[in-house]
Amino acid sequence: MERICTAMPLSFDKTPYKTNVAAGFWEGTRKKLQNSIFGFQWNADGGGMMAGTHGFDKEMLESYPQAVDDDKRGAELEAILAQIRAAGAYEIGGEHYKTTPRGYDKDHLRSDLLCHAGLWVYPPGLTAGEIQSPDLIDRCVAEWQVMVPVHRWLVGIG
Repeated sequence: MERICTAMPLSFDKTPYKTNVAAGFWEGTRKKLQNSIFGFQWNADGGGMMAGTHGFDKEMLESYPQAVDDDKRGAELEAILAQIRAAGAYEIGGEHYKTTPRGYDKDHLRSDLLCHAGLWVYPPGLTAGEIQSPDLIDRCVAEWQVMVPVHRWLVGIG
């Protein structure tokens, strides 16, 4: 008896699994995504850049609040973020906790920063036209120059 097998597709939906291209450049000795990175991604509709880290590993979850609490380093981070906000429509993210971590006063001078479980900065997004522009590299360099202080601060406490 002859046996005939026909393969059935797993899905009739043939849209691509991933529709963007992404790259990241990190600095530090931990695993790549546990370090602060400069990231870039694009797709057919546009793209974006970022600096920082989306989630602190266990070590950073300990050193970050200590650095924020430190008079010198905490004030330095505040000044860096104020400078980034003044540079334009940058998104600063990473706030995760509703209250300050255990051991820190809820009325701490930098309680908003103590509530972070990551710290990242996004400049305004790039349009499809900007992605294809010969000025793309210059735009990336200009944006990353604004964001590099937060990256350096994170690398310095890691």
